[in-house]
Amino acid sequence: MFTLCTLLCFAGDTIRLKAGQTQLRVSGSNEPHTPAATATPVTAGWLVSAVALNSTQISINLPVNCSFTKTSITFTECGTILTIGGSPTIGSCVLSNPPSSLIVTFSSTSTYTPGTTTVQFKSDQKLLVVGTSGTGAPFAPLSPSAASVVPGYITSAISNADNSVKVTVPYLISNDAAISPCSDALEVKPASGAARTISTCAISSSASNTDYDTVTVVLNGNEKLAPGDTLVIKASQGGVKTSTGSLNYAATSMAILPGWLSTGAATAIANNALMVTLPYPSTLSASAVCKEVVSVKNGVNDKTSGGCTLALDDTKTFLSITLTTGTLASGE
Repeated sequence: MFTLCTLLCFAGDTIRLKAGQTQLRVSGSNEPHTPAATATPVTAGWLVSAVALNSTQISINLPVNCSFTKTSITFTECGTILTIGGSPTIGSCVLSNPPSSLIVTFSSTSTYTPGTTTVQFKSDQKLLVVGTSGTGAPFAPLSPSAASVVPGYITSAISNADNSVKVTVPYLISNDAAISPCSDALEVKPASGAARTISTCAISSSASNTDYDTVTVVLNGNEKLAPGDTLVIKASQGGVKTSTGSLNYAATSMAILPGWLSTGAATAIANNALMVTLPYPSTLSASAVCKEVVSVKNGVNDKTSGGCTLALDDTKTFLSITLTTGTLASGE
C-alpha cells in the first residue's frame, strides 16, 4: 500500500524504514520491522478545497501538482477517479495550469447545489497521480468522507452611489448570517494601495423575507469608490454563508461596475437632445449603436436614440444623446 502524506510533501518524495532500526516493532512477536528493498512513493493524502466556479463547474484544489497517466481522460474515466455527490453528472475533467487543481465540468443538464454537491476520490483510482510526469503515486486522500463543494463566485458587484456597492450572490444567505464586522468578511480593494474602509454591510432580499441574496456595502466617511475597485470575499471568512448547507463562500473577487447617475445627471439641451453626466471618465466605442447604449423613455415606450457622443470638454464624463424621432417631454 502507499504511504500517505499528512504534513508537507512533494512529488517524488519516498519513505523507507531505516536499516537497523529497533523502535518500530511487530505487535506480538516484538520483532523490529525491516526495511523493504525499495523506497515507497509518498502520495498526497488530503484536499485543499472544493469550490464551485459557476453553476456547472467546480475546482478541486489539490495540495501538490498532479498529472494524469495518459494525455487526456474521458468523462467516463473521470468517473473512475472520483464521485460527485448529489445530482450532477460529469461532463469533462481537465487539470489546471499549473496542474494544482482538477476542474470538473458537469453535463449540460446538471448544476451545482450548495449543501448537496460533494466530491470524493475513489481509493482505488489510478489515473490521477502525484507529480507532473504521469508516473507518480496515485492521488489517494486519507479521509473516507466526501468533501462539500462551497460556492466561490459572485453574481455581480455594482455601485449604486459614489460610496456604496450592491453585491449579489448566486446562492441565498440565511438571515442569521451576521456580517459583523463587515470588514472581517468583505473588502473593497482599489487598483493599488490599501483597502478602503467599510462602514456597514446590509443584507437584503429580492427573493423572500427569510433568505437574502444581496449585500450592500457602504464605505466609511468621505471615502469614495473609483474605477478599478474590486469587491473581495475574504479567505477564511464566516459571515457570508449559504442558507442551504450553511457553507461559507470561498475567497473570490469581482470588479465593481458603475451602476448609478447622480441626481440631475441628465439635462435637456434641446427639444431632441440631452446631456448625461457620467460618474467617471469613460470611452465610447467607435462602432457603438446609441440605442444599445442608452434608453430614453416617455414612461412606457422607448424613444429612438440616434446619436451618442462624448462631448463638451476633455473630462470624458459628458455623454450627449440625440433623438432621431420625436422630442423630449416632461417626465422622461
